[in-house]
Amino acid sequence: MNVREVARDDVETIRDVADASLNASYDFLDEEVVDRAVDAWYGDEEMDDRLSDEDVLFLVAERDGEVAGFSQSHRFGQEGRIQWLHVDPDHRGEGVGSQLLDATRDALATRGVEQISGAVLADHEGGNEFYRTHGFSIGDQRTIDLGGEMVAENVYYECIGAETELEPVETPDREMYVDRSNPTRGKEGPFYPVYRSEDGSHRYGWFCSNCETVDNSEDTMGRIVCNVCENVHKADRWDASYL
Repeated sequence: MNVREVARDDVETIRDVADASLNASYDFLDEEVVDRAVDAWYGDEEMDDRLSDEDVLFLVAERDGEVAGFSQSHRFGQEGRIQWLHVDPDHRGEGVGSQLLDATRDALATRGVEQISGAVLADHEGGNEFYRTHGFSIGDQRTIDLGGEMVAENVYYECIGAETELEPVETPDREMYVDRSNPTRGKEGPFYPVYRSEDGSHRYGWFCSNCETVDNSEDTMGRIVCNVCENVHKADRWDASYL
C-alpha cells in the first residue's frame, strides 16, 4: 500500500470516498444530508483553498493504484487535528485506516505538532474503538447539531511531544493563562485556549486575539463566537447551515 499527499487530480475521487464512507458509517443520515455535506467540504473551490493552505494535510492511501482512503488534518500551532479519516467501505478490514493514521502521525510530527486530536460521534462504536485501539484517550465530549438533531461527539487526544508553556494575561476578573501554541482561526484573528491555572489543569475557554478578551462562547455548531468584537471561528466539521 502506498500513502502519499493528495494531488489536485484526486479531488473527485476524495469526494466519492467521503460519500461512500459517510453513508456506511452514519446510516441514520439521509443520503441528501451526506451529499450536501460532501459538496460543502470537498467542492472544487473549497479544495483549492485547502490544498493551498500549508496548515492543511491531506494524505491518500492507494492499493493497486486505487484510492482506498484518505485522512484530512489541520495544524493549529502545536496541535494537529484529524478532522476526517475515511476508508472506502470496499477496503475496510485491510488495515488502510491504521496505515493512514500512522502516516498522518508521522507527517504532523515533522511539522512540529506535539499533540494530535481526533473527533468521532459518540454513538459510532467503530470509530471510537479505532481511536482507543491506537492509543488515544477521550479528553472532551461536545454536543453538535447534526441535521437538526443534537448529538454527542467524543474528542480523542494523543500527546507526542513536550508540554507547552502558558502565557499569563490580565483579564478584568483575574490573571489567566493562554496557550499561544494552539491557535484556532477566527474571521478577525485567531482564538487560543485559555486556562485558570498556570499548569493548564483548569480550562476556562478561549482567548480572542482580536480584542484580547475571554468573553466568548461556542454555539450549537461548535463555532467560537466572541461577544465583544464578534470574531467568529467557522466550524471544522458538521455545520447545520448546510445540513
